[in-house]
Amino acid sequence: MQQKNIFQKAIMMLLFFITTINLMAQQERQCGTKPPLSRPLAIPDNYQRNMDITGMRMLRLYVIITKPTYQAGTPAQDEHEILAHLEWMRQHYAPYGICFILQGMEVLVSDELNVVDPDSNDDFLALQAIANQRPTCMTIFVHGAIEGNVAGTAWGIPSTFVSLEGSYTWSGFPVLASHEIGHALGLLHTFETYYGKEAVNRTGSCVNCDVAGDLLCDTPADKENVGSQYFNSNCEYLLTTADSCGNTYLMAPANIMSYHLIICPTPFHLTAGQGARMNYTIDNTQALLNRMLTINAYTTTLNQNLNSGYYEYVYRNNITINAPSYNVGGSARVHMSSGEIDLKPGTTLSTAGGNGIVVVRANALCQ
Repeated sequence: MQQKNIFQKAIMMLLFFITTINLMAQQERQCGTKPPLSRPLAIPDNYQRNMDITGMRMLRLYVIITKPTYQAGTPAQDEHEILAHLEWMRQHYAPYGICFILQGMEVLVSDELNVVDPDSNDDFLALQAIANQRPTCMTIFVHGAIEGNVAGTAWGIPSTFVSLEGSYTWSGFPVLASHEIGHALGLLHTFETYYGKEAVNRTGSCVNCDVAGDLLCDTPADKENVGSQYFNSNCEYLLTTADSCGNTYLMAPANIMSYHLIICPTPFHLTAGQGARMNYTIDNTQALLNRMLTINAYTTTLNQNLNSGYYEYVYRNNITINAPSYNVGGSARVHMSSGEIDLKPGTTLSTAGGNGIVVVRANALCQ
């Protein structure tokens, strides 16, 4: 019996060790996003974002989940986990007037794109071609793996499509989609050095936060590759590493654009400056403006019989089907997404006997 107990304890210690190693490996995963070759536009002091009629920008999202042929029935992530992961993004972006509506979600069977390389121009062009098929949507690709110890990447700053590794797009990991979409909307890493190393000071001498680092002064100067062991349980930096002017780094481990993906007692967050940067980027990037949804409502009273083809109904506030006869069947693929969807008597949505798909989804990403 004693030997059995010792064996059980050894197994438990081994499992604990494996779990710890896996957690550390997750914390060490990197972002593959490259800094833009040209410096992002400076935000004017008097900048006020262009407001739509509701005060919230709603960006269309389309999610493509890859699945390899050699693992039939195993997409890179479950749809429900992805939706829960995107809920974190809603919470992070809502305070800055940015929200999202899911226009569609599909599985792409592809051995080539189930694993992508953020340094591969071929992968970039292949994903860009797919994303461009929906020029009114930001596209989120969810892959089985991303090469180079990378958990996610935006394929440019700014960008209209990003890639996430499926194992990080689940309900318990709150930052990956928010981080990469942040890049797509113009944000840099808090520890960026491409435009120069950022100094700690925000007043007095040795101040360069508006021209170096992430080009924002309301995010503390940060450093790359600082392990979680150098932060306490309150996410406070424990070391006294100093910048070139001799001032100690404060760090911002809970900022979404940091790399310090440690468990913090306070929520992950963005700053007002980061919010302004994203809104200013949208205002000055036509490709992003094209992905904003501004039409509020759709109502039809016309009889329709849809048996084939692909139909997307995506509106901000509500969709109302109020026709004496509105039938969907056969091989028709219909996606409806809005704040509210009202299907009146006379509406029949059925794919029985066919290979069509009907998705009716009340938008929960813009509350």
